[in-house]
Amino acid sequence: MHARPRRNASIYLFLDDLTSRVVARSGIPSDRHHIGKLIQQSLRDDPNFILQIDASTDTRETSGSVLRRSTQFAIAMNNFGIKCGDVIGLVVPNRREVCIVMYAALYLGAAVACLDVNMGINEMQEVLDNVKPQIVFSMNDYIKTVGESVTRAKLSSEIVTLDANDDHLDIETFLRKFGDVSKVDVFKPTEFDPSQTISFLMMTSGTTGGAVKFAALSHASILYGCVDIWSRQHKFPDPERMALILSPLQWVSAIFHYVLSPVLRYTRLQSPLRLDKPYIYTMINKYRPTHMICSPPLMASLLNMDDTNSCDLSCFNYIVVGGSYVSPALLKAIQKTVPNTDVQVLYGQTEMSGMIVSADDKPIESVGRLIETVQFRLIDHNTHEDIVEPNKTGELWVKGPGLFKGYYNDPGRTKETFSDDGWFKTGDLLYMDEHRYLYFVDRLKMLLKYKNHHVSPVEIENVIQQHPGVYQVAVTGIVEDLESGDLPVACVVRRPGHDVTTLEIKELVKNSLSDTKQLRGGVIFMDQLPMTASSKINRSLLKKIVTELTKE
Repeated sequence: MHARPRRNASIYLFLDDLTSRVVARSGIPSDRHHIGKLIQQSLRDDPNFILQIDASTDTRETSGSVLRRSTQFAIAMNNFGIKCGDVIGLVVPNRREVCIVMYAALYLGAAVACLDVNMGINEMQEVLDNVKPQIVFSMNDYIKTVGESVTRAKLSSEIVTLDANDDHLDIETFLRKFGDVSKVDVFKPTEFDPSQTISFLMMTSGTTGGAVKFAALSHASILYGCVDIWSRQHKFPDPERMALILSPLQWVSAIFHYVLSPVLRYTRLQSPLRLDKPYIYTMINKYRPTHMICSPPLMASLLNMDDTNSCDLSCFNYIVVGGSYVSPALLKAIQKTVPNTDVQVLYGQTEMSGMIVSADDKPIESVGRLIETVQFRLIDHNTHEDIVEPNKTGELWVKGPGLFKGYYNDPGRTKETFSDDGWFKTGDLLYMDEHRYLYFVDRLKMLLKYKNHHVSPVEIENVIQQHPGVYQVAVTGIVEDLESGDLPVACVVRRPGHDVTTLEIKELVKNSLSDTKQLRGGVIFMDQLPMTASSKINRSLLKKIVTELTKE
């Protein structure tokens, strides 16, 4: 296995040059964090560069085309009435038009709210009532849900479709009605304070049972958060030839690529079609992308030994795995399959705009060390005191330039999430060893409690994942009586060709963990685990399924 890259300053030197040119052009020092101006300048720098490819149609678009179209759209949105501080909603998959609308909003200082296309009417009504967008951009596949949700929320939001529709304003008609091509060459982005102006409203905390809320990320915070993911690369521009986009828009890793692909100059490979494994394999085989960010469950699926002959993953130079806990077993499997690929574990928070650790030279069980710009505390969640000794678990509290502005239109939950002196309570339980490496234990709200003993589902999952017959596993809890509390249940997907039994799973846990962590709730074998749109295990739905099954 070749030597792994280490963090270096190349990305920051490149950005210093770009931001200096932007500031020299405008004379405004804070423009170094104005995402709209940075994107505009970058698109100008190489207008013939192929910025995006739609794999569903093999359509390719240059930076020059994106600059022209996004500028036209910014003018139309401005004439419609969109101004700095307004909100636009996106209820769309990864289509070519996404960056046109998104960049136009960033030029104007409007916040982009990225919504899950799989939401039902009640869910969408709730989130639209929260963000109150002036315009919602969607597609015919989702327009009925969007329209009914806007009506129920009693909003006056304009609905614009990216495809032709007789009942709603479509994007081409919107441009003809509000656009003005004569102003394209003289258009200038709006001036505003990037440290205070919101760039994106990102959905968060809906996958583990909590109510959905929107983290408000400023222009400055999103730049601080997404840049560090490239700190192991040396060549700029063009650190990688092509990035495969597997994340839906409401996941912050998708935003990384939309913001940085024009700035760093690499091609985005994307598709609005459903990204099942055969289709992902087809895209990889045809286009040979060199980089991707992938969730652990999806990565495990792509590595399924029965299918890897269908796809050669060796084209990837750089793979980032994150969004949920990455087990040592999965990391070893990735390294075995693509030994010459730089594989980085991403531990971060949407509320911190992305990465908060460096994974250089870390023990395989660790998530890494905190990056230099992040201040931290580990807090004992029982005593609420700081933990100073090594190897003791506590809740991670952080501060830093990537920190979000709070939950949009939700001062109550914003106040709950911050300490009185401004520390963000991540809700993650970790411990730090004597070498300052962090180890993830679990989400605080995911802990089970059996007879006053805290039980980590992740700890049990790591043990079960070691069985060669286990493809995927998730642990949840059921409550049969108040005295016992949560009884751990293992939900297991067998690896094809294996017939692992309940007894084998229970014996493995019995021989590995203490008595309080045993599978008293049983083992349930499933064909697949319920997943969210961003390819994470849907813990809330899993618990409901298990509760119903155990009742039966």
